[in-house]
Amino acid sequence: MAESGGGGGGGGGGDGDIGSPSTDRRHRPRASSAAAVAAGGGGAAAAAAGGAAAGGDMSPRSRHRLLRGGSHGHCFRKVTLTKPTFCQHCTDFVWGIVGYQCEVCKFMSHEKCLKSVVIMCSTHLATCVKVPVAHCFTSPGQYKKKFCNVCRRHLEDSLAYRCEVCDLHLHADCMQFACSDCRQCNQERPGELVLSIHHWREGNMPSGSRCEVCRKACSSSEALCSMRCGWCGLTVHSGCCSSIPPECSFGRLHSLVLPPNCVRLYGNLHLQETIAAEADGGGSQPGLLNKDSPVNTPETGKQKMKVFDGDEAARAGRYHTVSVPRISRTDDVVEAALREYFLPGNPTDYELRSLSLGMLFSPEESGLHGNGHLGDDPSTEGDPGNQQFVQVFRDTLPEAYVIRAKRSSSEVVKIYADWLCKGVAYVSFRIDESHTVRSVITEVLLLLGRKNESPDDYRLTEVMMHCREVQRRVLVMEQSMLDHLHEIRKLSVQRINLTRFYITAKLDGDGNTQLLVGGLPPGLAAPDYLSLLRTHVKLNENTATITQIYSKQGAVALEVSSCAEAERLFRLANDSKITVDDKIISINLLPTLIPEQMPRSCHPLLVLINPRSGGMQGRELLHSFRKAVNPHQVFDLACGGPLPGLHVFREVPRFRLLVCGGDGTVGWVLSLLEDIKLKLACTQPPVAILPLGTGNDLARVLRWGPGYSGEDPLSVLINVDEAQEVKMDRWTILLDANEPECAQERTSMPRVGVRACLCLLWEGERWHSS
Repeated sequence: MAESGGGGGGGGGGDGDIGSPSTDRRHRPRASSAAAVAAGGGGAAAAAAGGAAAGGDMSPRSRHRLLRGGSHGHCFRKVTLTKPTFCQHCTDFVWGIVGYQCEVCKFMSHEKCLKSVVIMCSTHLATCVKVPVAHCFTSPGQYKKKFCNVCRRHLEDSLAYRCEVCDLHLHADCMQFACSDCRQCNQERPGELVLSIHHWREGNMPSGSRCEVCRKACSSSEALCSMRCGWCGLTVHSGCCSSIPPECSFGRLHSLVLPPNCVRLYGNLHLQETIAAEADGGGSQPGLLNKDSPVNTPETGKQKMKVFDGDEAARAGRYHTVSVPRISRTDDVVEAALREYFLPGNPTDYELRSLSLGMLFSPEESGLHGNGHLGDDPSTEGDPGNQQFVQVFRDTLPEAYVIRAKRSSSEVVKIYADWLCKGVAYVSFRIDESHTVRSVITEVLLLLGRKNESPDDYRLTEVMMHCREVQRRVLVMEQSMLDHLHEIRKLSVQRINLTRFYITAKLDGDGNTQLLVGGLPPGLAAPDYLSLLRTHVKLNENTATITQIYSKQGAVALEVSSCAEAERLFRLANDSKITVDDKIISINLLPTLIPEQMPRSCHPLLVLINPRSGGMQGRELLHSFRKAVNPHQVFDLACGGPLPGLHVFREVPRFRLLVCGGDGTVGWVLSLLEDIKLKLACTQPPVAILPLGTGNDLARVLRWGPGYSGEDPLSVLINVDEAQEVKMDRWTILLDANEPECAQERTSMPRVGVRACLCLLWEGERWHSS
């Protein structure tokens, strides 16, 4: 046992072509260039410095054009401030009544800070992702004094989600614009090199935080600003981030944290806990046209239109409302729609079509005429003055439109090399209608110096980096690449922002996946367990083998060679509730640890939490500990008990245990340790206790306190790291009276009134969360 000593408690390089392409089309690679290569970024929100700033004497038009440029992707405009405002770059107060704000993501800056802005605009966040990792969101709730990481607005009085791994906060309506940039906590592919680098997340940091570089205050309750590492907890100003080395040492908890390069988990399921169902994104109601909603607002001089970003949103009824002046240029209306969907690019590359007609007929038949203006009158085409400003809305025009990307005969595509773990991240070149997937692979191999290899040995994988799930799909070799890009944009012009293409070798296997099957009858042999699994879950013996049997617990460990088969078994057991002898079969998808790669000073902490103990504090602790350490070392005892966690750590030579629960939970874990200790490399791991029960007598004796009273989880982990190890005897006493069995009379004392009501409510609350 571990006894308490008393007392309480990559970095953000953005990636882009050489001469980093901005939102302006003039900076895109030319068709004659062979290829451009770029270094991959490592973090979530920081990018290379060198943004645009306001220059000296220049015209308003050229000044505005300069503010649109820059590697950060912001489109700054001068605004008049009507209330106290803070700069989101330096966190200082903006004195005066003039500031500069991004038209899309609402990033606010001093004029003097424009040159040094490094935070990427929300339209370009997907370009900073090095390895796509899906987020693990908690149930929706309300969070005070927090900001959305997409639109940068307050979360108060709004339904919001929080990632329990990287502390990302999002409005429910902003989830469709977020990408999969969570912490990389494990290897996701065989042979992948996972570096221990900082994972920066902007804003929402603890009050009183100070910059590690300049030692000035960097936290703010008024704006989303500054950066915090999700591994070591380092806090810095966004401008000081470049002074921090990219390597992360995991901070004060370096001896307890499980390094991500020591964990292997292949497939799309990176955490087991089932999260709340995905909320509908977009408009107010998931219906199509609502004729009862007013369109004309003559008192404000503006009108509203419903805009869908593609066929997929139109079929689902997910729209965003765009408010524009009654008299506007078509480009201004399109630009407003692009801002609403956080889409980068030139407005001239897009058009709006009527939802009722544009999906069936040509643009001329749906209200868009040859001059590109929405709702323009053909009789005014000859008058240049009338083409400058046109009346966008008319009573005869429909109120719902869909964004379409104009079809082009060629475009630049980026192909990421899956085997390149650092250095060059992708190659980019121009494709046309003659390019198939096979020809793209051939050209990529040529650019990467592998011209002697056959394209048949490789495959092109489309990766959709949605914030909830990373979806992968292998493309057909003879498929037209340009047509495929147009089909993606037709479904959703916003989806193309979250889509990447990776070239991978076919010889690379999926890697083996570990499964732990529980709820089986105890005391059986391996052939009997295989027969049960074949009958109830259709186990394929060609892809799965039994590696460990826990006969007394009625559990077996499987090694599955196919990720798809492992995910099928996992989803089948969790969705179908299969029973054997009136017991529900549980299947846990588990990571594989690599003890050989652990540092000598590392003795990782295995955290076992009972969310039902005591006052139901375990659920919030589960989220806090997953954020503080590697989430693969934190296990929920409601999902299979303590056996899955101990099975994962069975080959680790030195580790510690933190049991969060009451005396019954601690006894449960100690009993299981006694049963399986011969199957563990560390036969007697030190056990620490975080008391969550009602009595907590064992925790009192071992000086862990009478109960948990809301201490900072970081201080709890520091206490566990500094705790002194002491020996404790434990034995089992069996009493046998050698008397014949006889009928026993049991007496139960019923309660009535208020006491009975309180006891019933307490017991019901303990089991309600299950």
